[in-house]
Amino acid sequence: EQMLLNKYSDDINITIFRPSTVYGDSLRMRFDLILNHLIKDAFFKNEIKVFGPKMVRPLMWVGEPARVYKMIIEDTGSKFRSQIFNLGYNQENYEKIEIASLVQKKFFKDIDLEIVEKDLDLRSYRLNFDKMKKYFNLDPFTDILKESSKIINNFKEKNYGDVEHKKL
Repeated sequence: EQMLLNKYSDDINITIFRPSTVYGDSLRMRFDLILNHLIKDAFFKNEIKVFGPKMVRPLMWVGEPARVYKMIIEDTGSKFRSQIFNLGYNQENYEKIEIASLVQKKFFKDIDLEIVEKDLDLRSYRLNFDKMKKYFNLDPFTDILKESSKIINNFKEKNYGDVEHKKL
């Protein structure tokens, strides 16, 4: 990041983003992302399995990056020039168990949570998004419960086709 800024920021406007993990309904659904994956397993397998329950993931709705990029594109000044932003919201840093519990309590009360303490994916990180809030002054457009409801309704309507298909 610093190399790019040092080498090119005199010639072009550079803004660097470190996006959170996205969630929610989209035209090209990804079911390998934590919230979408938990909902898919609960809906189709009748199970909610949480690996590494205390590990933290920063999340954001899949449409959030576009909201931010639009502001960058429409900006006529240099407010965002040579800046690096964590892209997300402080209130959307979740422990994996929190995500699973929200989904279970709201939509799948009859399914027990299965906790697996070990996770092969050892990433756990809580990010600070104060700089994003300061520069963009945005609040989340939606939340994981609203988006979970959309995904579940799309499963019921069979709008995703073969959810096990590996798209490249």
